[in-house]
Amino acid sequence: MTAAELRSALETLQLPQSQLAVLLDVSARAVGMWLSGEREIPGPVVAYINLLLSLPRALCVKEIARSRKEPEVLEGMYRLDFAGVAGFGVAALVLKDGTVFGSDVAGVQYDGTYEPTGAPGEVSVSLTLTVPPGVTLVQGVVADHRGFTFQVGPQKLNLLKPGEVTIATPVGGPRGVVRARISKLRNLPD
Repeated sequence: MTAAELRSALETLQLPQSQLAVLLDVSARAVGMWLSGEREIPGPVVAYINLLLSLPRALCVKEIARSRKEPEVLEGMYRLDFAGVAGFGVAALVLKDGTVFGSDVAGVQYDGTYEPTGAPGEVSVSLTLTVPPGVTLVQGVVADHRGFTFQVGPQKLNLLKPGEVTIATPVGGPRGVVRARISKLRNLPD
């Protein structure tokens, strides 16, 4: 890896030189010498950078947060309160390593992914909702004897500053808008 490639990798990772030094447990001067081309970049450093570049964004953010000694604020169990024209509901969602899964009180299953947007605490979530037969959604739609699935997202959610968000769903036509609020219930066990 060249100095220019290392600079490009740090930019892609949104990782300042000082944080790379902390992650690698080396001096900031050592990183500066690699970036200036004064010293060759050691093989293990190249391997680590390549590993970071290959990780899903959520895992990469988690690894970088480790260097800042910050608690992981994204992963955890969350409560999702939501309402539409035909009522309201509550779901429990788990966010872990870029994956989302959960269920609501009506038995609708939520499966999908999340990715940090770069803003503190903000993620972009994409979900597939699996609706069991006979369930009435808050949009006023009733699932027939087969049930059905539909996609929601990508939708931005701020997990640090929960506020109400409006989610347009493909179910229920103009009545398919759902208002939702997410709040953290707990961290995941180690």
